[in-house]
Amino acid sequence: MTTNFLTPANVVERLRDAHLVPSLAARLATPEVANRVGREVTVAVAAAVNALDVDDLTTLTLDLAHRDAARRSYAPLAGRLLADVTAGGAHRPLLDVVLPYLRLSMIDNREMLKQQLKHFGDRYGFLGWLLATDRRAGKVIDKAVAFMAEIEADPQHELRGVLDEWLRKVAYDLQHDPALAARVDAMARQVLADPATEQWLSTVVGGALASLREQLADRDGPLAQRLAGILVRLGQRVVDDEDLQARLEGLLERSVLWAVTEHAAEFTALVRSVIDRWDGAEAARQVELFAGRDLQFIRINGTVVGALAGVVIHAVALALG
Repeated sequence: MTTNFLTPANVVERLRDAHLVPSLAARLATPEVANRVGREVTVAVAAAVNALDVDDLTTLTLDLAHRDAARRSYAPLAGRLLADVTAGGAHRPLLDVVLPYLRLSMIDNREMLKQQLKHFGDRYGFLGWLLATDRRAGKVIDKAVAFMAEIEADPQHELRGVLDEWLRKVAYDLQHDPALAARVDAMARQVLADPATEQWLSTVVGGALASLREQLADRDGPLAQRLAGILVRLGQRVVDDEDLQARLEGLLERSVLWAVTEHAAEFTALVRSVIDRWDGAEAARQVELFAGRDLQFIRINGTVVGALAGVVIHAVALALG
């Protein structure tokens, strides 16, 4: 079988004659087929997700993070990210969230801040004590709260520009300052080694898996519908794009040829072991199943031809006698 049937030339010829890629793509572009495939894929993914263990996945994630942190520096990556975020202005909404939080925190902790300011003044002797009286400390806090409210209300406040410039400097230093990079990487490793990080990651992973399992449990839910829509668009794209068809068919040919080259002997052994277990009746039944109507046609034709041959032979025998 390996040398006569399951050869690279035969396999490639059969694949090219079958035109599997456009045929499958055309089928996949129909909503009925895409919906069915989407549901089946959802079931398969659900089975895989249900087999995942939260603790194992958390441990694996942390192990990969430890290995990655030991292999490279995260500071330049953080610097590039911060530079892109600052350049695009994506940090400004975060500032709009942080400023009100800081202002309200100062108001809620006004008395504690006053005491801290007074202790700060005490460390600088008589002059510090004069500047950090209870009344003056309260005024400093009130002015700071008012100033933060002013920044919060004005999107074009000059202090926001100062903050933007400071963030750009931090982004640059993260990418070019080895000392700062070393401190950032040390902090990253410390965070990864903290047991609280593992607990937090376990909570995040567990929540994500629970949400995914809930969505996958509904075979006709939004996830399966979105997947079906993606499959329809993918199938239609392959049908319409001949270059994409050619690339996919080439990929299919290379994959099948690799399987034939590497595993043809195993496939042949499997087929041979199955056939060896068949007796004569089973072999005949299997041939009949594969041949179907063609076998019945052969049987009928054989009977008719045999009968005609018998009549001719009998007629010749009578004539000669």
